[in-house]
Amino acid sequence: MDGRNGPVYSDQILRMVKAKGLDFDLIATKPTTAILLESSNMSQKESSNKDQMESSSKNQKESSNKNQKESFNKNQKEVYRKIHTFSIKHEFLYNVLLEYPSIRHMRVWDDRIEQITKFRRAGADWIQRKMLDTFELTEVNLPPRYMDHEREKALVLAMVAAHNQQVGVESRGGPMMVSGVAPMPPDRPELKEFDIWEPYVTYIPQRRALIEMVRLVRYTGVKFSASIQSFLEGFARGGSRETNMIKTPSSLEGRDLTSWVVPDELHVTLCLGVAPEDYLAAIGGLGATVFVEIEAVGEADGNIWALKVKGVDTLVDSENQIIIAPNGMQYSTFDAFFSDCKRNGSTPIDIGTQPLGHLRLRKEGVPHITMAYDRVQGSRPVAASKITVWEPITSTKGARRIILVGTIGEKQLYGIKSQNLGHLAVVHRAEVSIAELVKKCASERSLKISGRQLGSAIKETQKEMERLSIENKAHNTETITTLVNNVCDKEFD
Repeated sequence: MDGRNGPVYSDQILRMVKAKGLDFDLIATKPTTAILLESSNMSQKESSNKDQMESSSKNQKESSNKNQKESFNKNQKEVYRKIHTFSIKHEFLYNVLLEYPSIRHMRVWDDRIEQITKFRRAGADWIQRKMLDTFELTEVNLPPRYMDHEREKALVLAMVAAHNQQVGVESRGGPMMVSGVAPMPPDRPELKEFDIWEPYVTYIPQRRALIEMVRLVRYTGVKFSASIQSFLEGFARGGSRETNMIKTPSSLEGRDLTSWVVPDELHVTLCLGVAPEDYLAAIGGLGATVFVEIEAVGEADGNIWALKVKGVDTLVDSENQIIIAPNGMQYSTFDAFFSDCKRNGSTPIDIGTQPLGHLRLRKEGVPHITMAYDRVQGSRPVAASKITVWEPITSTKGARRIILVGTIGEKQLYGIKSQNLGHLAVVHRAEVSIAELVKKCASERSLKISGRQLGSAIKETQKEMERLSIENKAHNTETITTLVNNVCDKEFD
């Protein structure tokens, strides 16, 4: 069962299933995304005015038609009902059970917490109604998969272009665009009493505003390749590799860091935003190769740790030295590294065309790589700047010097140019139901809570989310669930 709109995505879903080598007896999709409940256009007076204008000259008629289109666009009112994905799945499974009463056992897999809670209630209801003997629910926990950055940017820009194209249509008096509109799915008489389609949301489409994309530079610094990123991530949460080159600060030894957040991109920030030309020239310019030596480890407030680093300007070898190239290869001397670069180009660095840069901060501070932080406790990557006590790195294999090869670069982001959205300025829709999480927490503890207790737990959770700057988004479900459990510990125990 899939929540995608069948008429639009069915071919793509079938291609995906075939590509994965999967075999299903039946694939159920959402027959409609929205249902048109009400539509009103121009008033009778406007219609009469239109008839009068049709008798005027050709130029006046063209002008009048344009005005009529704009008037239609401004005065039309369309009210839609949004069909929820769970309602579709719920109704489909009910139909299956009614059509095939010999089915006595059902197993459901789902990865959405809010739907899992609803399926659990539905399963209990089916068993109570003697429609099933057993109902099993499996929560699917898959690690997040990230799209290639370039492909992701291309898709976002394509969506913005399509949005702006629709803005042009509406500005010329064309109709609003609401995807997946279709009639209400037919309902079996046996399902009338179950209110499967409740609750539903009604909404009125608003005129779109033009989106102007701009490029933003978040910071200028030393960036590392995917291989070096992977190398560092192996130590970020305290996990040890075979080499065990880097250990977490001694104060964090024995701590469970598996829930800590590792930054999306491990790097050294040299300055925020775009680097001034004179400073950029002093550090070697964009694309310059930089040798970064890891000196020490440190932590702050028990909720963040980082690596203290320094630049290697004098390329003199030391004993037990390890140079990690962008492709992940390790070298014991600079000569070996440079020789390999020139001989077969096994690294992305072309020494002949790319200059050597320098790791120098634009302002005072300690150059560092933020490794991991505890977001639940309110920490943020910037908190690494508060670290003042550093411990020399240790290694079970005696590596005294670890040097990473990086390049001077910019972290570029796409942003939307600030604009006055007027009537389009709305409150962001909550994607995670805190109430459902509180109820689930109470149910797991076999507690019956009052409405007052439920409201109190919701408010306390929202306060914590605001304090920690956690948005109510689906990708924060795990963090919000942790906060709810902590609040319930205080409220109910």
